[in-house]
Formats: sequence, structure tokens, C-alpha cells
Amino acid sequence: MKLIKKFIYLLVFVLLFKNASANPLISLQNCADAKETNEQLKSIDKMVALNSYDAILKEHMIRLNEHKLSIKIIKEEIDYLSKINFIELQNKYLENSLDISYLTVLFTNSSQVLTWGKLDPNLRLEKRILSDFFKDYKKTKKSLEAELKTQKNLKTSKENKINKIKKMGEEKYNIFLDKKINEKKNFLKNLIAKNLDDKVLNKSYNKHFFECEKKRVIAPMTFDFKWK
Repeated sequence: MKLIKKFIYLLVFVLLFKNASANPLISLQNCADAKETNEQLKSIDKMVALNSYDAILKEHMIRLNEHKLSIKIIKEEIDYLSKINFIELQNKYLENSLDISYLTVLFTNSSQVLTWGKLDPNLRLEKRILSDFFKDYKKTKKSLEAELKTQKNLKTSKENKINKIKKMGEEKYNIFLDKKINEKKNFLKNLIAKNLDDKVLNKSYNKHFFECEKKRVIAPMTFDFKWK
């Protein structure tokens, strides 16, 4: 019985060794091909889900509303700045101010914009104090006006995109999207068809190839058997 077990183990070892690629580059390339293909196909699936006609319009509308809210908030801040006695408040709060851009406090991210719009006047004042709002009147006014201009431009850009998609219509948009998807699929197909020297020039493929190399070091025969 022991001889039979030893024979089986030896046979498995021989088979693994026999099936291990004589050229490790073949198994490494097959491994990297599979990983790159899997990643690209997942990316394409995500692209399809996030860029459907309804999904893309919804996303643009969300961003448009954020820009509109940002414009409203900045106008309120400019109005507040024009009505206060800046010197008086500067003397009162400057020692507690921090070297943090007020616009950073206002617009750290989209959720920050939404939150800011709901803050009561006292909390807004606290945010102004804990920034550079009261350090320099002209600088604060200039930065707010510059951001207002930026947000208006972003709003216009987003409105133009929405109008362009709506004018295109769902049917033509889907044809446009299918074209983009096919371009990605063809890029992947052409990449995998290239020789290895050209493949590794692609940053993503090179990363996968390196990952496969690290795995092969651990168990080269098993790796080559899997990816022969």
C-alpha cells in the first residue's frame, strides 16, 4: 500500500513537472492575459451600468443641482461680507482664526456643500472663524467672487451636456455608447494579440505581469501547470 502511495505521489510530481511550461514566459503571459482581460471586462460592465441614458442624465442633474446650490451659498456669503462690519468682527475673531482656506471649508466635497446649505447662522459663523475668512477682506471677497465665476461656468457646462444628451435622444445615445464600448473591447483584443514585449509597455498589463511573476516564485510548477 505504501509503495502504491509513493508511486501515486511520484506520478503526480512527474505530471506536474511534465506539464510545467518549458518556457515560463508562456505561463506568465497567459496569467497576465487573463488578469488584464478580467479587469478590463469588469471596467466595461461598470461603464455600461453607470453610463446608460437614464443613469448619465441623473448623474449630470445631481451635479447641476450641486453647482446651483454652490452658487446660492457663495452669493449668500458675498452678501454677508458686504453687510458686516468686517474690521469689528476681525478684531473680535482673528485670534481664533486658522490658516485654512475658507473655500476649503465651504467646498471640501459635494456632501459638504449640501451640509453647508442646512447650517444655521451661528454654525456658519463658527466655520468662518475657524478659517481665514476674517484675515483679509479683499482676499476673502476676491476668492468668493472667483469661486462664484467658476461655479457658474461649471453650471453652464453641465447644462450644455444635459441638453446635448437630451437632444441626441436615447436611441442615438445608445449607438454612441455602444461605439465607445466596442472601442474598449477592440483595444483589449488588440492588446492581448500583441507580442509580450509590446504588452508590457502597457502600464496595467505590466502590473498584472509583475503580480503573476511574484505568484510563480512561490510555486513555479503548480503555477505553470495552471497557466500552461
